[in-house]
Amino acid sequence: ISGIKLTKLTQALAYKEIRKRKMKKRLKRRERTLTNLDQARNTVYDWEEKLIKDETLWSALRNKDITKNAQYFLWMAMHDAYMISDKWQRQNMTPEMQKRAECSHCKEIEDMEHIQIWCEAKGQETLWELTKKLWEKAGNKWNDVSLGLILGAPAIQLETKGSSRLLRILVSETSHLIWKLRCERVIQNENQDFTTREVHNRWTHAILQRVQYDIAMTDEVRYGSKAIPKELVEETWSKILQIDGESELPRDWMSRSVGLVGIQSQ
Repeated sequence: ISGIKLTKLTQALAYKEIRKRKMKKRLKRRERTLTNLDQARNTVYDWEEKLIKDETLWSALRNKDITKNAQYFLWMAMHDAYMISDKWQRQNMTPEMQKRAECSHCKEIEDMEHIQIWCEAKGQETLWELTKKLWEKAGNKWNDVSLGLILGAPAIQLETKGSSRLLRILVSETSHLIWKLRCERVIQNENQDFTTREVHNRWTHAILQRVQYDIAMTDEVRYGSKAIPKELVEETWSKILQIDGESELPRDWMSRSVGLVGIQSQ
């Protein structure tokens, strides 16, 4: 410990100093968590004019409409627990490691908001445009994307269960994919950009895969009490799906190959 002679350093004093430093880190982390909770809460209010408690936000992150991987991502993001941004600028980091705090594309501090909304690398802009387009195809009004929306969408309750569920799924799938693309680019691909086509197709595949999951989960014989009601799946997806050669979505669409309205793989 700086400023203390080794001969005077007792075990109790050392333990006390270590506890003090750990507590300081925890308090800083807690401040960021509270900031994220406030952003999420404000966004929920913007969508439904209702103030909700922290407990509701935390519980919403575990909503069964969100995949386990996306739940984990949102929980980590709410806690600001990923090793990004100024976490690389700690004093014990080498100058080379401290450079990782910056986005290699934008030369800005790479926090979660930057990754999800502002980064100029291929990914986030295209994916949020696709999300907005599909959401509006369902007859809904889209609000501007924000970190608060990403963290708060699981808790937003709209006029219908289908709309609420669709928003949860689209926002969680899109934000999680943006994070995965960022990690693949930075860690695996030496910061080489994806093409717009690759980004587009990854998203359409993810959403259609989710549609097929929902359809499979309507099997009451196989899944029993865990099955998703067919009516809820209809309410969630029917406005944004199409079948080639059909002017309207037929009643038996769950047993046929479907696509997204106005959005095709490239």
